Amino acid sequence: RDANTQVLTNAERLKLASWILARADAHDPQTRHQISVQVRRLLSERYKFNKSRKFGKGSIPLNTNELNHVNSDVDLSHTFFQRIYPWWRARGINISEGVSRAEEERRSRKRTEVVVQNHFFGEYGLERELIDAGIMDPHTKVINDPRRILNGDETPQPLDVPQRGRRAKVAKRKGCAVRQRAGSNKEQITVMMTWDASGWNYGAQLVVKRKWATADLVVEAPEGECTFDD
Repeated sequence: RDANTQVLTNAERLKLASWILARADAHDPQTRHQISVQVRRLLSERYKFNKSRKFGKGSIPLNTNELNHVNSDVDLSHTFFQRIYPWWRARGINISEGVSRAEEERRSRKRTEVVVQNHFFGEYGLERELIDAGIMDPHTKVINDPRRILNGDETPQPLDVPQRGRRAKVAKRKGCAVRQRAGSNKEQITVMMTWDASGWNYGAQLVVKRKWATADLVVEAPEGECTFDD
């Protein structure tokens, strides 16, 4: 070790860095608390090794700082992390701290203004589809049938309670975004209410994600319900 008061030997610090990077690459970045637990585990392993050697030749005694950490449940100090990250970087190991991103955020980055404009007014957009289907007047861009003008409001309902509040900082590769797998169920249903311009209320609708439509999901509308002839 570089100093008598240093927590972890140099070899243990390199081992800890490899573990942190492996967890980050596996989308399971570690917080300071989790790193503190792993350090305590490494120190306990060294103590057991020293004991097997009867604290004789080849053993590396735990210093005061290391003994204090092993015998407590308190996380490592802020000073420890301030010193160990530069220690790693000086040896070519690029680890820094940052906030992890959830996997779902990648999809939101694709919803740019250009994408939205093309969706509505592009060559194959919604407006062109309505005109080609004879629903919208190509000159006035007006939909004459009030049943074709609907207003809906939806809200997601997760099947599991999502994480709330600010995410804790985790150790990661410097300069690289890190994503974290969530252990909870990400499935959710969409609850929606819809009206059309004629005043018809379509009632509550539940949207459930399905890859394939099964026979029990395809049913005819009850008699008297609002339907379209075409």
